[in-house]
Amino acid sequence: TKHTDHENPYSTHTNEPTELKLESDQGQTPTLAEIAERVKSAFPPAPTPTTGELLEKLEKIDREGPMLQQALAYAEKGWHVFPVKPGGKAPLCYNGFKDSTIDKRQIREWWKVAPLANIGIDLDASGLFVVDVDMHGEVNGFDSLPALGDLSAGALVYTPSGGAHYIYSNGGNPPKRKTGILPGIDLLANGYIVAAPSVIKGKAYEWGLAQAGKTLADLPDHIRQMSAQKPATAKEQ
Repeated sequence: TKHTDHENPYSTHTNEPTELKLESDQGQTPTLAEIAERVKSAFPPAPTPTTGELLEKLEKIDREGPMLQQALAYAEKGWHVFPVKPGGKAPLCYNGFKDSTIDKRQIREWWKVAPLANIGIDLDASGLFVVDVDMHGEVNGFDSLPALGDLSAGALVYTPSGGAHYIYSNGGNPPKRKTGILPGIDLLANGYIVAAPSVIKGKAYEWGLAQAGKTLADLPDHIRQMSAQKPATAKEQ
């Protein structure tokens, strides 16, 4: 049996073929231990990474940070992102959410300057529509959900206020924005949302169980019909 180091890039051997002899130097059949030792020497394991190599990988992760990594993941899905004030909801871009992009170079530049920036997603540019369930004071938007019918097809994100976002595809046809359609319920388009894992007052937006990679469902027709008939001013949520 022959093996070359072209098949093992981590080998310290030369590129000369290594031949495994199944007989001892005295012409006798080798023991199992001798065969095992020869196989081990012919197929050396990959070298253990050095401390420096491990630190370099950790520094890269730390350099990018969770916000940048998630912003890039959203961009990979075709969702247009932009940086938002750390701990807040205000865009850091000159033109607000209208500067959103899926350009990874630009995204890296933004989060290089502000690595702790929250993540904003431009809804219309990303083909998204959101049913926003708010919890403010005595208003509990979840009490209004039965009037909206079944929303289980939407991708679920829990918001820091204790509410939720149900995210849908707008099917390339953004509906109108409608705020306050029911107590604690807004229908969001023509604007943006702050996205997971952004943090507000020490609490994070979080994807529901198995929701982050979920294929987005189309916005239900009855929700589309409930949307506003005239445009409203874009507002962050």
